[in-house]
Amino acid sequence: MGYKKLMLVVNPAAGRKTSERNLAKVCRILLENGWHVTTFVTGGRNEATEYVKEFGSGYDRIVGMGGDGTLNEVINGMMQADLDIPVAFIPCGSTNDFATTQGISSDISKSALQAAVGKETPTDICALNERYFAFHAAFGSFANGVNTTKQDAKNIFGYLAYIMDGAMDITKLRPVHCKFHVGSKIHEGDYIYGGCLSTISLGGNLISLDDNMVKLDDGKFEVLMIRAPKDLIEFGDLLNDLSTNTLNGTHTEFFDFSEAYCEFDEDPSWCLDGEPYSGPLDTKLSVLRKKLILVK
Repeated sequence: MGYKKLMLVVNPAAGRKTSERNLAKVCRILLENGWHVTTFVTGGRNEATEYVKEFGSGYDRIVGMGGDGTLNEVINGMMQADLDIPVAFIPCGSTNDFATTQGISSDISKSALQAAVGKETPTDICALNERYFAFHAAFGSFANGVNTTKQDAKNIFGYLAYIMDGAMDITKLRPVHCKFHVGSKIHEGDYIYGGCLSTISLGGNLISLDDNMVKLDDGKFEVLMIRAPKDLIEFGDLLNDLSTNTLNGTHTEFFDFSEAYCEFDEDPSWCLDGEPYSGPLDTKLSVLRKKLILVK
């Protein structure tokens, strides 16, 4: 049997350490389907990116096994090294929004099989200055719950941990002033959340978009902007609007872009696919149509 070479990048701490417990099973499934597997286990932030940059060119397929942040690091390694290699994802995080949108199974055995024998499908990603993201870049206090909510709470409660964290700290939801330029149109205001999306699920369905609202290969990302609620009642109204897809309401704006430019008065503390990012106050966003060859 002729084996092809597969690079498996594993985050053992993702979710409830699902990847760590299932690693042997995943390797066996990949091996049985014609792949010679080399495993790279991460131990800290950005290690997946460095592994892919250093070693990725020697493989026929690269597979990320972990949470959405693991996939983000793999993609950044691919883009920085200018690699054109099919990528697959075995989701083991607490919410797995990217997998939900892309139709990748949450069952480890099934997603491993998809990684081994699935169809190669071109999909969009987006560049934010010198960094890349697969499905979600966001700024503001509400977005930063992804970074500040404790990992133990994420593992136990999933997206509910983000809601509880936001509700408990609502008095600290300080808006960020932003000018979001799309062509000749400027969206300006004080926002607790500004998100660039290519997903039908966010925060484990905290935000859920219809299929007809999001296309994964059309060269566009959607944008959701949220203004600050004044109290817990308005916060509840906002969550209700989000859960019912009322995305152009009292507190929200919804639009799309292929190229965009953002201006801030202070560091907005971006979050890219769950990974924190601090960059310049002026931000350029460019959608890269069908740039990622995703196996699923």
